[in-house]
Amino acid sequence: MEHNNKGFTWIENKIHSRMFLSGILTSLPKQQDPRLQISGMVKGFTLIELLVVVLIIGILAAVAVPQYKIAVYKSRLAAVIPTVKAMKQAVETYYLNNGEYIQNLDAYDIGFPCTTYNGNNSSRCETATTIWNVRSNVNMCQDVSAILINENREGINSYGMCLDYSHRPGVRYCGAAQNDSAANQVCKNLGGTYLRYGSCAEEGVLSNKCNFYLLPN
Repeated sequence: MEHNNKGFTWIENKIHSRMFLSGILTSLPKQQDPRLQISGMVKGFTLIELLVVVLIIGILAAVAVPQYKIAVYKSRLAAVIPTVKAMKQAVETYYLNNGEYIQNLDAYDIGFPCTTYNGNNSSRCETATTIWNVRSNVNMCQDVSAILINENREGINSYGMCLDYSHRPGVRYCGAAQNDSAANQVCKNLGGTYLRYGSCAEEGVLSNKCNFYLLPN
C-alpha cells in the first residue's frame, strides 16, 4: 500500500507542476506572430499608391468637367433654337403684311412671358437665363436672336438668324463668351467658322465680349 501511495503522490506532483507552468505561460504577455504583422502591413496603402490614385482622379476630372460643361451649354442652346425660328417666322409675317421690320416685340405675335424693353436698335424680352431680341444689328444684320446669360448677367452663348429682307438673308450665327472655352466649343461643334468678336448684346445690355461664328446653311 505504501508503494501505491508513493505512486499516486508522484502523479499528483506532476499534475500540479504542469498546472503551475500552464498558469505562468497564460499570464505572460502574448507576442503577435511576426508573419501576421507583415501581412497587416501589406494590406494597407502606401503614400505613392495614394498619390497615384489622386493623380488619376485629377486627370479624369480635367477631362470630364469641361465635357460636361459643353454638354450643358449645348443642351441650353438647343432648347432656344426652336423659339428663335418661331420668332423669325412671326417677324417675317409682319413684314409681308406691313412692308417693314420694326424693333418692337409687342408688335409681333410671339407672346413672351416677360416685359419688353425697346431701345434704339433693338427690342428685347429678358428672363433670368435668356434675352430674346429682334434688332437692327449694323455689324451683322437685322435679326432675331436668343442670348443665354449666367447669374452675373454675362453672355454665354447666343443663336441668331438674319431676316429674309435684311442685307444678309438666311445667315445664321452662334455667339460665345470670349473667355469661355466650353461656350466657344459649342459653336464650333455646330460647324461654326470664326467671323468676328464684339459685344454679346447691343446697347450695353451685357458687359462682356463674345466671339461670333458663322453657321453653315
